[in-house]
Amino acid sequence: MRNLIFVLVAFLLVSCKGKTIYQSRILIKNEFDRNIDIRLYPKAAYLSGDTYSATDNGSEKRSVTMKLSEGVEMSLFTTQKIDIQAEVLLSEIFDSIHLSPSDAPWRLVKFSQDSVSGYRFNMFVGGSNWVSETRHIETQTTLKRSPVESYDYAFRILETNFEN
Repeated sequence: MRNLIFVLVAFLLVSCKGKTIYQSRILIKNEFDRNIDIRLYPKAAYLSGDTYSATDNGSEKRSVTMKLSEGVEMSLFTTQKIDIQAEVLLSEIFDSIHLSPSDAPWRLVKFSQDSVSGYRFNMFVGGSNWVSETRHIETQTTLKRSPVESYDYAFRILETNFEN
């Protein structure tokens, strides 16, 4: 009887592990020596008042304004598409992104599909300061754990790249 209970518990633990989830994320990483204020301008399909859909399935809403602390990265959007370039995904979701150091709002940086002002690289253009990394993480619900393979693309904000 004891062996049967052990086998059942072991079976339940193994069967609670879900299938691997594959996703891509676009992130912004603050490698600047102070906080950054960010204002996102999502396309109308993703916008709802002062929030936007931060996932392609609509399961997560985020404010279009945020403060990013120094040394921190933040996901801007998560998708189940794994064969997409960061700048292509960014262009599908956002019209433009503005940012500035919290203590120096006059150093405004504007990124858009057509141009960039105040920064040396345009995040909407391929190969411009994007760093890619595959991360293995897990999501957990009450009954199961699911491994996640995340293809992350982080755009680095560095003081040396500011132009004003």
